[in-house]
Amino acid sequence: MARTRFHSLLAARLEEVIVNRSEQLTSGCAKDYSQYLANVEYLNALRDVLKICDEVNADEFGPSP
Repeated sequence: MARTRFHSLLAARLEEVIVNRSEQLTSGCAKDYSQYLANVEYLNALRDVLKICDEVNADEFGPSP
């Protein structure tokens, strides 16, 4: 079954945040390596949230085609 509306909206918003944060990193917003690393870890956490959402959705409604 396809993603729920909530999951689709959540995924879209998270992707937007990921893109914005990635653009900030590539424009040099991190002042030092530790700040850069913290931002990268934040992006990885957001990607993990998307993966968990997919897993929960698949458990509840079956795998997406």
